[in-house]
Amino acid sequence: MIKIGTGSTLIKELKGNNALLDAKMTGMNFSTEPSGRFAVQLDFEPRQGSYKEKLRLEFREIKEFAFYYDETTAFYYLERYKLFPTADGDYYLSMDPYDEEERLSEEDQGIIRAKEISGILL
Repeated sequence: MIKIGTGSTLIKELKGNNALLDAKMTGMNFSTEPSGRFAVQLDFEPRQGSYKEKLRLEFREIKEFAFYYDETTAFYYLERYKLFPTADGDYYLSMDPYDEEERLSEEDQGIIRAKEISGILL
């Protein structure tokens, strides 16, 4: 495993090589940390030409988590997304955003809001 960054450094790295754009989510894992907080790992097959390895995003100290799936749609193929730090120091990911503005939106879908984010290559 190769660590590629945390927080804003990770966001810059992912945006710099478009690794999440057109990526396909291949896995989702939930856990409870020793502190009792909720954590999520998302695995992706990154966009061709960005990384050769699979990408894992790890979110800790989850504040909000909302996903919906039904069998009539592809499971989180990221045609577009939002990933940015919020004004209160959290990190916000929407994998089905209403718009592409770096702001929270009630209409965004497939969201995670967490205190910490890190990324590794598998």
